[in-house]
Amino acid sequence: MIINNFKKAFKFDVDSMAAHKKGLHIDEMIANLCKVIKAYSPTPKEYHRNWRKNTAGYNAFGAKAGLDSKLYTEDALKKGALVVKDHVFGATAVGERIESFIVKGYFHKKNGKLDLKNVEKFIRDNLHLSGVIKVTKEEHHKDNIIRHKHNLKDKNCFKHYKNISKIVRIL
Repeated sequence: MIINNFKKAFKFDVDSMAAHKKGLHIDEMIANLCKVIKAYSPTPKEYHRNWRKNTAGYNAFGAKAGLDSKLYTEDALKKGALVVKDHVFGATAVGERIESFIVKGYFHKKNGKLDLKNVEKFIRDNLHLSGVIKVTKEEHHKDNIIRHKHNLKDKNCFKHYKNISKIVRIL
C-alpha cells in the first residue's frame, strides 16, 4: 500500500489506550495548549520566533518528541540503521498554524476567556501535526527532506520528502 497522506495514515487518537499509556489525556492536552496560547506575544520579534518553534511547535500537544505514527522508511527498518524521528510538518510550521488560530481569535470567547471547546476541537483536528515518522539519519539530511519550502497541505502529501526510501507502516 502506498502511503501518500499523513493525516489519513496517522492513527493516534487522544481517546485511545495508547494515548493514556503515554500519559496523554485530552484534558492535559487542553491545559497544555492553553498554556501555550497564554504565553503568546507578537513582540519582540526574537521571542516570537522562539515561541513559534519551541513553545508552540514542539510543546502544544504535550509531546515534544512527537507522536509516533508507526510510519518508517524502508531503509530505517534495515538492521543496524541509525534512525531518527522526523517531525513531518516541522515545529515552526505547527507553531505558525497555532498562531494563525490565536490571531483570528478562534481560541477566545467574546469576553476574552479561553473557549475550551474550541481548544479541544483544534487538538482533535490537528493532532496529526505533532506526528513523526522514523527515517535514517542520512535520509534526514536537508537535501533529502526539504525544510521551510512547503505548506502544510504539501507536507501532508510528503512533497518535501525528496530522496528517501518508501514509507511503510509497522503495526
